[in-house]
Amino acid sequence: MLLFNYRGVCKSEGRPTGPGLVRDGIAVLKWANSLGYKKKVVHGHSLGGIIATRSVSLLKDKNTYLINDRSLGSLGSFIKHCALRFLIIIPWIIRMFLKISNWNLKAKKAFVQIDSPKCLIYAPKDGMLPEKSFLYTKVKNVTDSKKIIKLSDEWNHRTLLDEKVMKQALKALG
Repeated sequence: MLLFNYRGVCKSEGRPTGPGLVRDGIAVLKWANSLGYKKKVVHGHSLGGIIATRSVSLLKDKNTYLINDRSLGSLGSFIKHCALRFLIIIPWIIRMFLKISNWNLKAKKAFVQIDSPKCLIYAPKDGMLPEKSFLYTKVKNVTDSKKIIKLSDEWNHRTLLDEKVMKQALKALG
């Protein structure tokens, strides 16, 4: 198991940016390749799911598998649906800021483009992400249903995956 912090988090140096986080993800995967790991399973949760999906998509390595766990379709979609849900902010201003600042990371196209085995986990009762912003809602019609794991209603966004779900995800990868 290999874990890393985003740039600018904890003792990691640098300043986080959307493209920078994706470059970090690719660099970690390339480093794992240099250590001789033939097959790698990348697990990304929430924002990490977008980063993992984009990194695996751009790396184009058939031996790098993806488990996308309760992730967003894009940060812009999340902001839009949160704003509509809570009526606190003006969504188009925030989405414009995300675009200008290079933070509007998108996962849908990247997820669809991944040729290596992939699995998508989602929680209908997420409690944090609006359902319309789930990556699941964006790709469910173009993803093999055997590669989608629907968590039961007691699972929410912060519930840690257990061994049973991880085994199910690894089985879905083949």
